[in-house]
Order: sequence, then C-alpha cells, then structure tokens
Amino acid sequence: MFQTEINHFLQSWGSEWLTLLMRYISQMGYQPFYIAVLLTVIFGIDTRKGLWLLQVLMWLGIITTFLKELVALPRPLDANNTLKFMCTNYNQTNTLFSMRSAESFWAMLPSDVIAYYREDRLMSFGFPSGHASSAVAFFGGLALTFPFSAIRVISLIICLLMPISRLYLGVCFLADVLKGLLIGSVGLAVLQVWMRNTATKQKTQKHVM
Repeated sequence: MFQTEINHFLQSWGSEWLTLLMRYISQMGYQPFYIAVLLTVIFGIDTRKGLWLLQVLMWLGIITTFLKELVALPRPLDANNTLKFMCTNYNQTNTLFSMRSAESFWAMLPSDVIAYYREDRLMSFGFPSGHASSAVAFFGGLALTFPFSAIRVISLIICLLMPISRLYLGVCFLADVLKGLLIGSVGLAVLQVWMRNTATKQKTQKHVM
C-alpha cells in the first residue's frame, strides 16, 4: 500500500482540466473551506448541529496530526521523483530518491527513505491522510445532520473524490488515504451515536415534563 503504481496510473490520465479539478477538490480539505461552511451552519442554519461538526472535526485534526508526527512517513512525491508535481501548495523537497516505493503491496517504504525524511526534512508527513479522514467525518456528518437528498449526494461525491485527488496529486499513498478513511469513519460513527443519545435525552425530558 506504499507503492506508487496507483499514483502513476491516475497521473497517466492527467490533463489540464482534470488536474485543476483535483486541485479544487483537494483545496476543500483545508481549514479555510471547513471554517466557511461551519460558520454558515452555526450562525445561519443550526447552531447545535454546527457545533457538533466542529468538535468532531477538531478532535479528528488533533488525532490525525498526532499520528502523522508519531509515524512520520514521507509522501509519494518525497519517495519517488518520477511522479509529476501537480500540487500548488506543497513544498516539494527535491527528493534524491527515484522509484523508491515499497517492494510489494504489503511492504513498508525502504528504511533509508524513511530515515532520511525523519531527520526534520519535511514540513508535513503523509500517514494518515487528514484530507480523507476530515472529508468522511465532515461531509458524512453533514449528510447525517441535514438528511436532504442533495446534501447526501454532494457529500458522497466529495468523500469519494477527496482520496482520489490526494492520490492523483501524488501527496498520499494508498495506505495514507485508507487509514484516513478508517479514522474518519470512526469519527462519523461517534457523531452518529452522540446525536442519537442527545435526541433520546431530549425525548425523555419532554416526556417527563
């Protein structure tokens, strides 16, 4: 899952419009976009539901950042300089490595590649993918809290395209996005349980009153 074959495959379909689309999708995984949507929900639609989403997103960010620093694994662009550089807001390190991904699907990255980038050479590590985890939790949370068909369709599309965009841009391995999707799914499950418990308590209180 730390091989770059899937990144190369997706990039082989590259075109100007597709790269632009993948960049836009990826930009939706950064803080400014989430802040804008959260402010709209909190102050314009439903304060309580907006605060639920905010807390889930904050905790996921903390957990993901902690795991990134703990595991400290480079991104595909760092380990394999044959990938095309397509991401506008990523500080490419001018890697010395060429074609240095994992030897098999289940293998880890070469130890020399990992050691090289663990010596404070990277501004951001790749595993797990914060874009993937946040997309699942946030847009999945939107679909849960606002169960309208249009929101659900848009949320599903973004949840599918976000990990693909990270693979296409060469900033995440398959392992990165799969782990991110798992973490995001756990966060979404926690949000769902939280919402159900809150609704149950409210019904109980109304019944008592």
